Amino acid sequence: MKHLPTLAPPRCVALLGLGALALTAAPAAAGPWVRDPGHAYVKLGASRFTADEGFNQGVSTGLAYEGITSSLYAEVGLPARLQLVAELPFVLGVNRSEAGVNYHNRTLGDSRLQLDWGAWEGLPLTLSLDAKLPLYTPLARQGADAQLADFPQSATRFPDPGDGNIDLTPKVQYGHSFHPLPAWATAELGYRARLGGFTDGLWAAAGAGWFVWPEHVALGVYGNAVINLGQDDDPMVQATREFVYLQGYLLLTAAPWVKDLGLTLSAGVLPWARNAAAGRDLGLGISYAY
Repeated sequence: MKHLPTLAPPRCVALLGLGALALTAAPAAAGPWVRDPGHAYVKLGASRFTADEGFNQGVSTGLAYEGITSSLYAEVGLPARLQLVAELPFVLGVNRSEAGVNYHNRTLGDSRLQLDWGAWEGLPLTLSLDAKLPLYTPLARQGADAQLADFPQSATRFPDPGDGNIDLTPKVQYGHSFHPLPAWATAELGYRARLGGFTDGLWAAAGAGWFVWPEHVALGVYGNAVINLGQDDDPMVQATREFVYLQGYLLLTAAPWVKDLGLTLSAGVLPWARNAAAGRDLGLGISYAY
């Protein structure tokens, strides 16, 4: 990430993007440090999410859920203190029933595009617009031929990898480096406008980390939350999810050989969720910055 005289973030600190499938609880975090033009960060990630109760369109399926997501994530520095962030996930989702009938869905998930603007030179604060764009058609909009009673045909279309709606989130991101200590903290706050009949919400996230072995090994924590600001018209048919997500992670770099190559291991949990699966996840990612 871009190094500033006294507020420089540590190298190779980018959280593993966790596509918690129907939750998208922990998206990859670009952070408030905008990259210089022509500089970039790329990460390949994978995560596994499990929950005792799955949800589709915010309504319980009564089935256990397991999801495996692989993703490609990138940040690219642009002129005028701009940065483009993009993420492309592929999801394998499974709902398991006690009767032994399992539903499988292999599909692209919710892509993300985010534009960050470092409005003030030397200050780790960005004004950002995040867009979540579904690359699939949810079951509710697939027509009469996609009902679950049509199993096994529907096994290729269910469960949905997300709500299937577009989210737009303008937000502010701020970071602080505890230089000369190899530690940092970040926070963000935004308004999530949800299209497709879902209610809007408040988005918040925070994180902190410490290089316990400078430039080699870092430990960190991250959390985010979505709190709804309205009521759903018909929550028995379609309900808006809200949740609190917490994650801990370990970052290993290849320094001094390839100092901008990193490996991230993470574990997370949703201690509270409403209209969403309260589960847990494990993830890993391989990243490179240049």
